[in-house]
Amino acid sequence: MRSVEAEQIAQRFIQCYLRRDLDGIGELLAQPLFWIGAEKSDVFYSFEDVCAHMRQLHGDPKVQLLLENMQVESFSSGRDTTTVLAFLRLGVEAESGASMLTVRMTLQLRSLPQGWRICGIHSSVPYFPPQDASAVQVTRRQLEELRLRDALTGIYNMEGFVAAADQLRRRWPQNTYVFLKFGINGFRYINRTSGFVVGDQVLRHIAGHLQASCSEQETCGRVEKDIFAAMLVFRGKADMARRMEQIRAALVDEELRRQLSVEINFTAGLYLPPNLQGEEIKDMLDKALVAQQSLDSSRAVSEYVYYAPEMSARWYADSQLMAKAMSAIESGAFKLYIQPQVELATGSPAAGEALVRWQQPDGSLIMPGAFIPLFEHSEFILEFDFYMLDLLCRHLRRWLNEGRPVLPISINQSRRHLAHSRYLEDFCAVVDKYRIPHELIVFELTESTFVEYNDEVYVMARRLHEMGFLLAIDDFGTGYASLNMLSMLSADILKIDRSLAIDCEKNRRSVVILQKVVEMAHETKMIAVCEGIETAGQLDCVRQLGCDVVQGFYYARPMPAEDFAGQYLAPCAVSH
Repeated sequence: MRSVEAEQIAQRFIQCYLRRDLDGIGELLAQPLFWIGAEKSDVFYSFEDVCAHMRQLHGDPKVQLLLENMQVESFSSGRDTTTVLAFLRLGVEAESGASMLTVRMTLQLRSLPQGWRICGIHSSVPYFPPQDASAVQVTRRQLEELRLRDALTGIYNMEGFVAAADQLRRRWPQNTYVFLKFGINGFRYINRTSGFVVGDQVLRHIAGHLQASCSEQETCGRVEKDIFAAMLVFRGKADMARRMEQIRAALVDEELRRQLSVEINFTAGLYLPPNLQGEEIKDMLDKALVAQQSLDSSRAVSEYVYYAPEMSARWYADSQLMAKAMSAIESGAFKLYIQPQVELATGSPAAGEALVRWQQPDGSLIMPGAFIPLFEHSEFILEFDFYMLDLLCRHLRRWLNEGRPVLPISINQSRRHLAHSRYLEDFCAVVDKYRIPHELIVFELTESTFVEYNDEVYVMARRLHEMGFLLAIDDFGTGYASLNMLSMLSADILKIDRSLAIDCEKNRRSVVILQKVVEMAHETKMIAVCEGIETAGQLDCVRQLGCDVVQGFYYARPMPAEDFAGQYLAPCAVSH
């Protein structure tokens, strides 16, 4: 029995293999695995060995492997396993000449909770007798065309787009052009909830519709995983606004749109070069990217913005911050702040949330909104989170030693950690190093993380409770979470975003929505925490709606950890 999904996973693996995408390969491999290459010595049993093999195999940039044709067929070998045979016809371009090569790959796949994953690979290269050598010769023109095309979508890749854009500006010098670069919001969520097969369909649909929208004087390409670029004739901002809406409305076909659980949106940057012939194509794309990155891609809307010179200044300032981040850890410049949470029934402090401020040499403070998003774009957030966890545990240990009545403290953790299998063990090791009772740590993840890493979070929630930690959903009301997800996920605390309470004094609709969220939290055995309470009117509103705990400036602003201990953890703390 054939498995279409297994065949599509195999095709995706081969595409990642040929473009040297180690991250993409890693997402498709099971553990443990085996990989037998064409040579007798090519036997691998771990992803790390595969990575080393790939770097060696594809280490010579002068040798290009270009996919001309691929045929795959699967054969079921059990309820949870299947075998896929793949025959590849590759164009090989090297300094010595161009040729064609046929490769056979046998892939063993296993059905796991997250879908089919590859657990075994055997690749071989058929032997061609000398008299057949002419049959595998191809022209450089054919190989060049393959090299400039994206294997998944068929439109230009980055190199092809740059070449095509350069030709257009030479052929149509009288045109005014704008460079567009956009990414798909929450694309990883689409892959995780709908599967890589549907994710690939989305990319192909976007590519096809984007290409169809281009005239002969325009071009487009898929330049990264879910990043697309276009060079479009510019006829004014009003006309461009109309085109951007057309692109948004036609990203995917209606039938595919109905299959997806979320709307497809993009975040885009536009660069209008003052001198089209005076800049490199990639430099103009980079400016479109700077504009794109100035927007918040976590929002569930399509947005675009034109590049302005001050954006580059902002990008440079952000780069400077990132360069100083490591030394800031070493010098202790990241300061632990805590904002108290107050129980409405008693008016007493019930818990706190760990926050951070970056202290500068002159004593001024940089707020987290200026640097946490930067850290989230890099692996540095992983080290930073563990540093802040260690810092919190050090304070908790000292307070426990001093005999203070320590309250549970919640700490935010990046979604990036969920991609690492040993994350919880490492987290627990830090807490246990300081002998902190697990019930004093509230593990806090944003709502969007619960959606993006759906399967992983369900497993993690169970393991957290087995370890004795509490789990909180932060910023509820700002993402895509479904009621069904909340009913299945055993979180302990629901932190309701301030946006739902900010106008509850005046807006009846806000009151109704907030009331239903609080009721839902209680019915699913969660503590309802309302964030961002700043006025007495807001406090009265959430009190009447049955909220359990509040957090906000009305009671207290975030304060240095020692001030929090002195005010709220004294042996005879006074209710606020």
